[in-house]
Amino acid sequence: MPVFPASQPRNAPHSRLRAILDPLETHWQFIQIKSRGRRSEVSLTEQGRSALRIFGQGKTAE
Repeated sequence: MPVFPASQPRNAPHSRLRAILDPLETHWQFIQIKSRGRRSEVSLTEQGRSALRIFGQGKTAE
């Protein structure tokens, strides 16, 4: 388990990640997040796959 400095709460990395993922889900609809208890599963939508083909480099995992 990672050790966090006293000035950084345990949920700080999750909050930063959420700030990145939320617009991708709500505004752009590039991803879909399914929460299961304390875990979440993030998957690409068809719109996200199209964005990767247009703007990304490499191939997506299927």
